[in-house]
Amino acid sequence: TKLYDQCGLLLFVAAAAVGSAVAVEDANVTQRSVWPLPVLMSTSGSPVRLSKDFKIVNLHDTSDRLNRAIERYTHWIHPSEQSSLPGSSNDLTVLEVNVTSDSEVLSASTRYGYHIAVADGRAVIDADTVYGAIYGLETLSQLVTDGVLGYGELSVHDYPRYRHRGFMLDSGRRFFPVPLV
Repeated sequence: TKLYDQCGLLLFVAAAAVGSAVAVEDANVTQRSVWPLPVLMSTSGSPVRLSKDFKIVNLHDTSDRLNRAIERYTHWIHPSEQSSLPGSSNDLTVLEVNVTSDSEVLSASTRYGYHIAVADGRAVIDADTVYGAIYGLETLSQLVTDGVLGYGELSVHDYPRYRHRGFMLDSGRRFFPVPLV
């Protein structure tokens, strides 16, 4: 068991070293992390504060699902009273969410893509479906910390890299005969 304990310790140390190297490398790429990584993300400019009157506006107010998501994300990313940046005319006051399709049907062909654009004190999420808009809200919420968006200009394009979701058959806990699989 002593050899087993030493191997376990060695694996733990190796995993910690790899994790540290990845974190340092990622820290050089961007200040703030987004998970999962978008397909394309470009940033520039100084951090911009969200106004105390910041609100998220649904331009096509036809989806209760999207309205509930907007309500949740407004509370999550609403600026704190203790932002360290002074207020200015460049503060973001509104995030516009634009969805082109009213359909909330989930199928293999549902489009989850979205585009986030922040420039000149204006923020917009464009998506084909309600689900793409919700993913856009999630990405933006990860980029805002204490009422401050880390970049004055931001462009994010994201969509699923594969058309299908994963499927796992846990044969370790339950046996499945080959004809069934």
